[in-house]
Amino acid sequence: MLVRFDALDALQVRPVVSQTLSDMKELLVARRGLVKARVAASNRTTLTVRHCSNG
Repeated sequence: MLVRFDALDALQVRPVVSQTLSDMKELLVARRGLVKARVAASNRTTLTVRHCSNG
């Protein structure tokens, strides 16, 4: 049993969040921001077209 524990102790500790996972989270945040900006721009365009066609 102690031999197994010693073997586990020799394993390297992995970081809680890998660099790849951190990069993916950053890209996801950026994507969500871009989608939000695109929707807002689309809404502004739709409102402008409706306003101009009614006036």
